[in-house]
Amino acid sequence: MRFITLLLVFALSIVAVVLSAQIDPNLVKSEIAKTGFSEEQIREKLLEKGIDIDQVSPQELPKMEGAIRAAIAELEAEKKAAQAKNVELKAEKNIKEVAGDAAVEIKDAVENGKQLDEAISEEILEETNNIEEESSIYGHHIFRNNSIKVFNQAAGVRAPDTYELGPKDVINVSIWGYSELSKAYEVTTDGYIKPDRMAPIFVKGISLGNAKKLLRKSFARYYNFKNDEFDVNLNYSRTITINITGEAIHPGSYTIPAVNTAFNALVASGGPSDIGSVREITLVRAGKTPVKLDVYEFLSNPNVAQNMYLQDGDFIHIPVAKKVVAVGGSIVKPFRYELKANENLSHLINYAGGFNANAYRSKIQIKRFQNGEQKLIDIAFQKQANYALLNGDKINVFAIPTVYENFVEITGTVTLPGEYELEKGWRIADLLGKGKLLPESKLDFAFLQRKNNDGTYQFIKIDLAQVLENNAHKDNLLLQAKDKLMIYAQSQFVDQARIQIAGAVRNPIDIPFDRSKRLRVEDLVQMASGLAPKATTFAFIYRKKEENSKDIEYLTIDLTEAMANPLSASNIVLEPHDRIFIPSNDTYLDDAKILISGAVRLPGDYDYDISLTLDKLLLMAGGLKQKADRNRIEIFRINFDEQPIQTEKISISINENGEIEGGQVILLPYDEVRVRQLPEFELQKNITIEGEVAYPGIYSITKDNEKLMSLIEKAGGVTDEAFLEGATLLRYQDDVGYIILRLDEVFKNKKSKFNIVLAKGDVLNIPKMKDFVSIQGATKVKTVYNDVVVGDSNKINVPFHPGRRANYYVDEYAGGTNKQGRKRLITVKYPNGQLKETKNFLLFKVYPKIEKGAEIYVGAVAKKKQDSENEKTKEPIDWGKLLGDSMAQATTIITLLLLIQRIN
Repeated sequence: MRFITLLLVFALSIVAVVLSAQIDPNLVKSEIAKTGFSEEQIREKLLEKGIDIDQVSPQELPKMEGAIRAAIAELEAEKKAAQAKNVELKAEKNIKEVAGDAAVEIKDAVENGKQLDEAISEEILEETNNIEEESSIYGHHIFRNNSIKVFNQAAGVRAPDTYELGPKDVINVSIWGYSELSKAYEVTTDGYIKPDRMAPIFVKGISLGNAKKLLRKSFARYYNFKNDEFDVNLNYSRTITINITGEAIHPGSYTIPAVNTAFNALVASGGPSDIGSVREITLVRAGKTPVKLDVYEFLSNPNVAQNMYLQDGDFIHIPVAKKVVAVGGSIVKPFRYELKANENLSHLINYAGGFNANAYRSKIQIKRFQNGEQKLIDIAFQKQANYALLNGDKINVFAIPTVYENFVEITGTVTLPGEYELEKGWRIADLLGKGKLLPESKLDFAFLQRKNNDGTYQFIKIDLAQVLENNAHKDNLLLQAKDKLMIYAQSQFVDQARIQIAGAVRNPIDIPFDRSKRLRVEDLVQMASGLAPKATTFAFIYRKKEENSKDIEYLTIDLTEAMANPLSASNIVLEPHDRIFIPSNDTYLDDAKILISGAVRLPGDYDYDISLTLDKLLLMAGGLKQKADRNRIEIFRINFDEQPIQTEKISISINENGEIEGGQVILLPYDEVRVRQLPEFELQKNITIEGEVAYPGIYSITKDNEKLMSLIEKAGGVTDEAFLEGATLLRYQDDVGYIILRLDEVFKNKKSKFNIVLAKGDVLNIPKMKDFVSIQGATKVKTVYNDVVVGDSNKINVPFHPGRRANYYVDEYAGGTNKQGRKRLITVKYPNGQLKETKNFLLFKVYPKIEKGAEIYVGAVAKKKQDSENEKTKEPIDWGKLLGDSMAQATTIITLLLLIQRIN
């Protein structure tokens, strides 16, 4: 023990000497600081490139000088971009602050008589900043909002006539009429289809439309049909692999049905990124001239997509958009648009949907950054429609201010209220002639609202009757701009009251009160179309002194007398707010129900009636079900004659002729009829077996407690490719779900506990043999294999080695665990769904055994918890490895510092 301690002290002293002799910590910080970045930033950037400094030996580090140079160059580029963005944001903020003060004065400028151009020039800064700074370009949306779909299935898609046929396409030829044929033909690798008893027909590279003509002509030599009795369609489209490069959201290779056009394929990659072009996308095909895809052309004419079908191996390249301009203001579709090199302002306005109706075309302003400064350019669209635009331009189309003053207004009870043009010499009478008073207008007064020069208002009372009678009257004032004449209705100065009748009448009504007080109870009943058949002989009147009063008086009326003798005291005169309510006789009756349940087709509650008997009730309930026990029909009846009330049971039987034994049974209120079910009555219990058996399909359980092996024997036994260890049993009954199964043990011993008794709805699946093992999780697999093999899932499939455990596969094929991975967190999922974890046995770990088809998963710990997790595990310390790692890390830091010094 003392020797180990001395060795540890010696080793640590060597590390200290190496670190102190070769490099000073302050020197490390100062040298790295010269790059303008921290050590953490450099480490993270190198990790993005797949380089972990802590995992690299000092001998390998000098070879990575190029990667370190690239990492620092990228950091510098990101820093410059961030600085430029901050400068732009500050400039935007300053412009908006200046624009805010200017916008407040626009309205006053117009009202005080300034010229339109002058007012608009003051509004420029605010309007320009209203153009949205979108992160994307117009046209990106069609790839992101499901405007276009990707056909993921090769079958079931109706191909247009422009679709170009190729090997592995399946076309269907149909003939009807005198001759009949319906057959599918697959295009061979050399481009032919080969109909029976006919010469091969070459269709490769021919459009579907032309192929129809060719096939009609060829088949007409062997079959008798009319032109409209022949049809060709694409039954199954071949799959192709295309490559999408450049500024796509998800660039890469995609395997899709060939029925997709280039526009459909772009959707698979997410479409262009926020900086990707929508006007200069290029379709590249070997031996062909590259074709340009223009999304704006597609938006105006979607048929152009029909000429963009793909071939296996095609490349679609999305470059960076080079000329992007923004347009806002009084425009139909304000947005950022991509323009081609030769396109100008008129093209931009056209793409943006044109001007709004209130657009001020004589002054369109362009905000432009040029030669290190920002410029404002004013142009008149009528004269400079073809004005050349530059990348980054922001165009603002101003709106014409809707300010007019030469009007007067009339409101209230007139036929034609609203604003009218103020003509010279107009007076009150002239405006009344335009608005046309209604008969209910109040004529003894109206008010004229007039605005003073200081912004306040005055109200002038007008005698309309005098004005209409004498134009020379003093109230017939000369009108001024913005005057408003307000006319009132006579009803506004009268309290309104209403009366109602509801309940058992044919047509409940709510009408205005008759102030002559001539309406009586009998009158209101007649106005409500008379009494309903179930009306009572009495009625109630709810009388309130005021509409919203809580002081209510309840009056009872002899309705029979009021209707028979209108002059009687019962036919009282109605008062304002009276409400008559006539009850229904049904209100005073208890609802009685008969319940029937059990083995009938329509169980439930049925309304009681004295004429209801048991046979009628059974007929109303849809009759007895097959499973009904005709000898066990029970009626549970309340006996009201006994106190306390008792419930008695009456047993009923029905003979083979459907007749009730003992005679007809009359039902009473609240009876409950229950039809019992035959004992052990049950329909077929079906189960399903799928996968590697001779005859997969649906089978019925034919005996009690039938087991798995019996089902497999019914299905003809398993095939040679059956993977018994991967078999699964899914039980739907009672929502049980999957049941852990070891079918290989069942085959060895039918008495195995896994030879489970079957239940209705069970699904047994026996997959094909799997002779490989999957590995995924926190491993170094990407340092062992390229991205094509590993993919985004970080998963690989490797051969099965009998007798090997999980740790062997992780070390042998996946390069071991990564920085966050832990072997103690390895779990294995077996083909039958069972999971096993790594177990600790004293100082050792026992890793799960591996079977064919197993999936190995390497777990990881969070970065911040690594130290505490390591302490909790208390694994034995490998002092030799610790010393080696410390020396290697010290040497690595020194080498990294020397490289940075050389770069600087």
